[in-house]
Amino acid sequence: MAQNGTPAPILTLTLSKIREHVPSDAAAIARQCNNRNISQWLTNAFPHPYTNQDAHDWINRNISIAADGPPQNFLIVDPTTDSAIGGIGIKPGEDVSTHTAEIGYWLGEEYWGQGIISEVLPAFTHWVWRNTEVERLWAGVFDGNGASRRLLEKAGYRYEGSMRGHVRKEGIVKDLHIYGMTKADTTYEWSGSVSETS
Repeated sequence: MAQNGTPAPILTLTLSKIREHVPSDAAAIARQCNNRNISQWLTNAFPHPYTNQDAHDWINRNISIAADGPPQNFLIVDPTTDSAIGGIGIKPGEDVSTHTAEIGYWLGEEYWGQGIISEVLPAFTHWVWRNTEVERLWAGVFDGNGASRRLLEKAGYRYEGSMRGHVRKEGIVKDLHIYGMTKADTTYEWSGSVSETS
């Protein structure tokens, strides 16, 4: 634990830190997440409106996961205030895909355009390679979310194809664009400044 009672970060970057959740994060999470400009690009597991109870449910779910095994989801926090400004995590694959995981992330709108996810995504990807048995990461991006596609490409993820009409969000059917990276064929070398605690 850090001195202020929150978990020590797994990654300390220039623009943010990445750490596990604690119950006191609920208000900040709800404040950042209650935004359709964010939720429209995410699955229905990320509701809108997003309430304090939704935040508490998400935190409790992740505390439970971490109690039974390795944590899967983390907060992106302001490096000065330690307040939640975003999130990133993995969803492990099942059956014949247990060596894979889906990666997902979000960032509060007031922090867009500051290079935060550009720094977080490659750093967290390499953290996954070093600290888990995952050998492949993939992400699905709703059609129209060009910013997320560019972030993945910048982080070294490869466009692998599109699943036509795969998503129905807010009554609108969209394609899902797939990006992936394997541990074996990773050619992107992240060279940012990082302090890591595992």
